[in-house]
Amino acid sequence: MEVCNNGIDEDCDGLDNLSSVDELALNGISFYPNPVNQRFNIEDQNNLINEVRLMNMHGQTIRVFNQSINPNIEDVPQGNYTLSFVLKDGQVFHKPVMVIH
Repeated sequence: MEVCNNGIDEDCDGLDNLSSVDELALNGISFYPNPVNQRFNIEDQNNLINEVRLMNMHGQTIRVFNQSINPNIEDVPQGNYTLSFVLKDGQVFHKPVMVIH
């Protein structure tokens, strides 16, 4: 659980604010499973997502998914990444994801 503006990033998402998991859920967005093996599912109940970016731990974009609800990442090396959900209104939410094979 994230505690706002206390100078500590409790959920290790790079932000000291409310958990992006809660923010995504409030917007009707979810993804599963996590960890991911080959494919994961994105649910966007309110059609708010513009794109989803898979980013490495250096902040480099590895993949961009547009309109895909079941992206294939079987050729992405095993490791820790960030999914960045870019909404149509410009909001961006980050969620850690682990790729395993």
